[in-house]
Amino acid sequence: MRAPVLMISGVVLIGFALWLNNGHYNPLALIAMLLTLVATVVVVLRSSVVVGVPQRVLMLAVLVQWLLMLTRPPGIYLLPGTSLQPFQIGVIALAGLTIVQLSKSAQIARVGFIGILTIYALLGGWLIQASPGPWIDVWSHQQAACDALLLGENPYRAQFNDIYGDNSPFYSPGMSENGKLTFGIAYPPMSLMLALPGYLVGGDVRYSLLGAMLLAAWVISRFSSNVSDRISTLAGLLYLSSPNQFFMLEQAWTESFLVLLLAMTLCVANRRMKQVWQVLTLGLFIACKQYVVLFLPLFWLIAPTKSRFARLAVSALGVAILCTLPLAVWDWSSFIQSTIMTHFNSPFRADALTVNAWLFRTFDMQLPKWISFVVLWPAIAWVVCKSARRPAGLAIGIAAVSLVFFIFSKQAFLNYYTFTVGALCCAIALTESDSSSHRPSTATV
Repeated sequence: MRAPVLMISGVVLIGFALWLNNGHYNPLALIAMLLTLVATVVVVLRSSVVVGVPQRVLMLAVLVQWLLMLTRPPGIYLLPGTSLQPFQIGVIALAGLTIVQLSKSAQIARVGFIGILTIYALLGGWLIQASPGPWIDVWSHQQAACDALLLGENPYRAQFNDIYGDNSPFYSPGMSENGKLTFGIAYPPMSLMLALPGYLVGGDVRYSLLGAMLLAAWVISRFSSNVSDRISTLAGLLYLSSPNQFFMLEQAWTESFLVLLLAMTLCVANRRMKQVWQVLTLGLFIACKQYVVLFLPLFWLIAPTKSRFARLAVSALGVAILCTLPLAVWDWSSFIQSTIMTHFNSPFRADALTVNAWLFRTFDMQLPKWISFVVLWPAIAWVVCKSARRPAGLAIGIAAVSLVFFIFSKQAFLNYYTFTVGALCCAIALTESDSSSHRPSTATV
């Protein structure tokens, strides 16, 4: 099986695995994740061979995902009596406009893509209105943090209510006392800054997340400089059509920001823009999530020399630090407690979609909490040695390494693996871009 087909299959497998139990533990879902991991390993080994992406296979995958999206409500906290008919009609329209991408007319295909983005935006707005107050701390904390920031208060100081009450499995002992959490917002300042526009404009951070999803699909569609390239567009649609995307939006998980910044970083690298843009996009990507800095060695794959990689890494880290410092220095102790110690102290979750959860459920045993960091570094070293030294090789490398990291973590759910979906979709688009650049010209004189 060709590498592009394996990547497409990996995206569909992850989407199906997450769909089975909304990203929580399920034996079949874990098997699907492990199969995807095997597929990414094979793709890394084959990444030096440039082959085209089969358009009809990619189209079929997108259509299958749209149809799977129709099989259940897009959220679990919809207002009582909410009719799903607008959502169902909208998804059917998305599937119909996806087929338009087969048109021989590039202009018709572009209009169809714009129509998809428009309908998707409307469906996202409908969902936010239909689920105005999801019972999840991710949403309530981001809302409260934005409100605190606008009032001139430090969002990293402990001030949030514990919406789950005492003895919650979501917090370890000491993380909640007398109905109040002992930490502030757990996301880095970059993530909070990206969430703020949605809160300012629409009163809900999820509008920012919706915008990030749409922008990520658009950026992926622009990986190729060839305006008639349908593969990049379909790769963007493969990301949007992942069956759990609207559930991701309802829950206000922030990986949508991460996929957007990854797509921007890869787009800049693929188009060989000035290094200042590479530094800026990579720096913002690193600043958006705590674990992203661990992926930095993989960017050796797009650096022509050791000195260029060193300059890129140091400069990007400088950008990330500049994005983080203003809120961090406000109260160092609270910042470290909220953004670092909270994650180390968070409990093991037996309902996570991980190998650790399977071991606990099957053999009543647990791997050490730090095992994901142990397996991460050999995975990074292997990818750096085996993957192709170009943006497509970097994208599939990030997908493979992130999958290893998440599968062996103490907790990983739908939002974690959606980042891997985004990385795979980027890899598909970049593979086609590489293939197009290797094709002989068909122009006649």
